[in-house]
Amino acid sequence: DADPDAEAEGSACGSDAARAPFAVPRMAGFEPLPRRPWRPAGEDAFSYSSIAPAYAPAFDEALGAATETGVGAPSSVDPIVGALPSTLRDEGEEAHLEADADKATALGSAFHRAAQFAVEAGAVPDDARLAAIAEALALSPAQRGRLADACARWFGSAACAETHAWELRRAEVPFVVALDDALMEGEIDLLCTHGAEPGGTALAIDYKTGGSDAETPAQLNGKHLLQAQCYAYALLSQGFDEVELRFVRVERPERPRGAGTASAVGPGEPQVVSYRFAQSDLEALRDAIVRARAAST
Repeated sequence: DADPDAEAEGSACGSDAARAPFAVPRMAGFEPLPRRPWRPAGEDAFSYSSIAPAYAPAFDEALGAATETGVGAPSSVDPIVGALPSTLRDEGEEAHLEADADKATALGSAFHRAAQFAVEAGAVPDDARLAAIAEALALSPAQRGRLADACARWFGSAACAETHAWELRRAEVPFVVALDDALMEGEIDLLCTHGAEPGGTALAIDYKTGGSDAETPAQLNGKHLLQAQCYAYALLSQGFDEVELRFVRVERPERPRGAGTASAVGPGEPQVVSYRFAQSDLEALRDAIVRARAAST
């Protein structure tokens, strides 16, 4: 057995030796991090949602939820303008729509969890898994039905199958990139790449619940453009040569078109709004984001 006295003698804790000054050697070729003034976390950070126009994505999702209650109407106003459609400006309807927006956010979170599970587990979530997600987020019976329909549409789509052709699929990928004197942060729902390191091409998927069937292709292009620009800038600035952004409206089936052609879209496929950017677009993307951020303050 160890001698307690000997152990005490050998210990420097609480002794004068523990308080004696000592030198820390500097490693050759190593320079310590420079000192910088302390600033509160997030002071110079922003995200797409913080600079988006006044038409919040939650209101878009609420348009889908509004069909459950009969409140609200499809928007004929391009959301990029930053104005709510006149049919939603009634104080009572707008208050009701805000409540629907909260519910719609839960539905969107539920779908994102299901999609993340599919990527990380390598299997489509079954009914029991979807029920557990719905229970955790307190979804209503109507929302549970919408969740099941959205999952069936996405997981059974050609758009989803196409993502499996990529070497690496990652869910909920966070990013923080420098933009002038600030940091832009965000999270990509599904990032598909050929290898773990930046380079070559990348495909970024963003899931959208809710929305309206009445929205035109031009409106949808304007609606998601800023988010596409933010995500494209983040990926291109990290070293990718070319990126494609796809916004998948999992509750909105695409109308069949182009039968017999390479670009044919079958019945039941989710609507997809796509953008493509390359390294040559990097400066223009930066300028667009800077302008949007300036307009939001």
